[in-house]
Amino acid sequence: AGAAMHCWPEAEEGLKQIARVLKPGGAYFATTFLNNAFIGRRTPQTAGAGFRTFELSELAEMLRDAGFDPETIDVRKEGRACAVIRAQTP
Repeated sequence: AGAAMHCWPEAEEGLKQIARVLKPGGAYFATTFLNNAFIGRRTPQTAGAGFRTFELSELAEMLRDAGFDPETIDVRKEGRACAVIRAQTP
């Protein structure tokens, strides 16, 4: 995955499929936009273009639910708009 989780129509299902196909110990890296990152700005999300943003805790929960190893999940804020994500399969 690249820097476009915010554009995935079914992010939860996408993460499950990534976790399913990675080898044991396989790594997943991604970035995406955070909620409230664009306050006061017109974005594709506010323009109705199907753009999704996330909370840090929501992303971590999605990774756990998808089957990534909870001990390896690292979701952190970068700047004011982005989340940097890293996780591995068990």
